[in-house]
Amino acid sequence: MNVKFIYPSFEVDMYGETGIDKLKRIEQVGRTCYRSQDKITDDSYERFVRMIMKNNHTAIIEFASFGVKFICDRSVSHQLVRARLASFAQQSQRYCDYNDCMTFIIPVWADNIKPTEVDTSNYNTKLFRNYTLTEHTWFNAAINSALTYKSLRGSLKPEEARSFAMAGLKYNSLLSWVVYAFWFFFSEKVFSALGVREGVPLSTLPHAL
Repeated sequence: MNVKFIYPSFEVDMYGETGIDKLKRIEQVGRTCYRSQDKITDDSYERFVRMIMKNNHTAIIEFASFGVKFICDRSVSHQLVRARLASFAQQSQRYCDYNDCMTFIIPVWADNIKPTEVDTSNYNTKLFRNYTLTEHTWFNAAINSALTYKSLRGSLKPEEARSFAMAGLKYNSLLSWVVYAFWFFFSEKVFSALGVREGVPLSTLPHAL
């Protein structure tokens, strides 16, 4: 059985539009409300959207959306689903079979653990050479979790064996946001409270759009 260790990450799906396209759509919708379509120019969208945000006219911003795929661990995914409003789809441990390979997300505090793939039947203990005691303990727990799962899969279905997979297991979560909900998620009120920064480099996400 192979066990992989990777860093958390994300992928942005703009649904075939650029960020400027989305801002222009917001302006087109908003100008309808204010009956000022004749004021639309090639670069008027920025000033208009800033005005909308300042006036807290958030209904207009809901007309632009995009998706994000989070590659994170299972525990972080449970934090993400609390971040309403959004549409969610998640990898199902009930149907996914990890019998041949398990992938774990390297914790942000594990500075010495690097992305790697391990053959559990014959792996080099030199991997541990630079690990701290805590890192070594976590790494061994991941390996043992994978081996326990594989052993149980001999007699149990994936949905039954999944309870023995540790929370650090790689998990794919897809969220579809309207722009306002995205902004709300990254406000201090929500983002800092959820603690999701522990598992996904979310602070870089706004700059990726």
